[in-house]
Amino acid sequence: MTDGMNFAAIDIGTNAARLLIKNIDHSPFGETKFRKVIFIRYPLRLGVDVFSKGKIGKERAEMMMRMIKGFKQMMRMYDVVDYRACATSAMRDAKNGTDLIRKIEKKTGIHIDLIDGKEEAAILHGNHIE
Repeated sequence: MTDGMNFAAIDIGTNAARLLIKNIDHSPFGETKFRKVIFIRYPLRLGVDVFSKGKIGKERAEMMMRMIKGFKQMMRMYDVVDYRACATSAMRDAKNGTDLIRKIEKKTGIHIDLIDGKEEAAILHGNHIE
């Protein structure tokens, strides 16, 4: 591992959730270097519940809680100094999405931003620029 700091991104989408940890280092010449440390994709499949029931069912909610706890442990293991967690359309559309986000934060300490489609598109575009 280099001397830089590790940052994380958690993306909770309709089909899968992802944890990306990157190391960011600044060279003596002023260059910023990004290096992927780890990428984990978990097939959460929130859309199955949301599109059929209108909400996230108990089983998937429990899966999500375990997943976030696991992601938190991975961030600890890799000495992540800061993170951003975002949830997209399935969580926006779920009747219980906001309540589930609050419950997860209370139990894990992980804050999840519920972002709209415009911000989601801007983030995706920004990832291509890096």
